Amino acid sequence: MNKNMIYAGMSVVLAGLLGFSWAKGGAGLSADDGKPNANEIAVVDMSKVFAGHRGLMAKNEEFKRDAERAQESLRTMAETAKQLQDELKMHKPGSAEHARIQKE
Repeated sequence: MNKNMIYAGMSVVLAGLLGFSWAKGGAGLSADDGKPNANEIAVVDMSKVFAGHRGLMAKNEEFKRDAERAQESLRTMAETAKQLQDELKMHKPGSAEHARIQKE
């Protein structure tokens, strides 16, 4: 019984709101209305909005730092690989040092 009263009350409120919105009239555009005036159109520079967003700027800085760390790590690995290649050239194939360097 209590649920039915709640549903009935909600129905009355929604019907009242719907009637009020119809009585007030529609302020939106319909298919029969003309084109909006040029004064009613807004232009937003999204690049300026994103450039001024502090949270986005902080994330961009974080991504840049992560990318720099990754590039530095890659450079270090490349230098180590080059040193191992140079060291490998100095030893005979089949020797114990040659096998150790190849494993590294």
